[in-house]
Amino acid sequence: LRGRGFTAQDRAGTTPVIVISQEAARRYWPNEDPIGQTLVTGWHHGGHAFGGTVVGIVGDVRQFSLASKPSAHIYGLLAQWPLDELSVVMHSTVAPAAALAAARDVVHSLDSELPIFDARPLDSLVRESIAERRFYALLLSTFAVLALLLAAVGIHGVIAYSVQQRRRELGIRIALGASSEQVVAMVMRQGMTLAILGAAAGLAGGAMLTRVLKGQLFGVSATDPLTFLAVPVILVLVALVACVIPARRALATDPASAIRAES
Repeated sequence: LRGRGFTAQDRAGTTPVIVISQEAARRYWPNEDPIGQTLVTGWHHGGHAFGGTVVGIVGDVRQFSLASKPSAHIYGLLAQWPLDELSVVMHSTVAPAAALAAARDVVHSLDSELPIFDARPLDSLVRESIAERRFYALLLSTFAVLALLLAAVGIHGVIAYSVQQRRRELGIRIALGASSEQVVAMVMRQGMTLAILGAAAGLAGGAMLTRVLKGQLFGVSATDPLTFLAVPVILVLVALVACVIPARRALATDPASAIRAES
C-alpha cells in the first residue's frame, strides 16, 4: 500500500528490513509515518531480536478467525531470518491433489527426510474456521424463516377471521348502496393500517437489536437493507391477501342472505 516490498538487494548480511500491516502502523506509529522507522520485537532467533527498518505497509489480514479484528502483522525476509518450520501457500490452476504431489516431489528432491504435514486446500481451512458460526447462522436462519412463516400465518388468520366476522356489516353496507369497490377499499384500509403499524414496530425493534447482532456478523451489515425491506414487504403482502380474499368472498354472497344468516 505504501513504501516497497522485499527486493533482491535485501538478503542475508544486509540491514534487516520488515514490512508491516496497517494495524501495526496504527498501533505503533499512530501519529507519524512508519516508513524508515525501526521496530524490534521480543522474538529472538540466532541470538538476535527479530525486527528491522520498516520499508513498506501492506493490508490487514485475519489470520486466526474471520470474526476477530485484524491483528498487527510484521513480515520479515526469510533470508535474513531463517526458520526451521514454514507454512507454504501455493496458487495453482490444477487440482489440489496434483499440485500437492508436485510440491512433495520438489521438497523431497531437496531433502528426502524433510516432513510435510497438514497439507490441504485453503478453502477447507476457511470452512473449518467458520464451521461453528456457520452452524449457528444456519440454526438462526431456520428459526427466522419459521418465525416469518408463523407471523404470516398469524396475520392472515387474524385479518381473514376479522373480515369474515363482518359479513353481516358488509351485507348491510351493500344493501344501503355501498359499492363493492368501496367496501373492499374500507376493509383494506383498516387491515393494512394495522399491518403497516405492526411492520413499523417490528422494524424499530429490529433496529434496536442490531448492536447485539453486529458482533456475530462478517461481510454483512447488521442493518442489511435487503432483510429490513424484504420481511416487512412479505408480511404486508400477506396482510393484503388476507384483506382482499375474504372481503371479495363475503361480497360474492347475497347481502340479504348474509343478513338473515347472521340475524
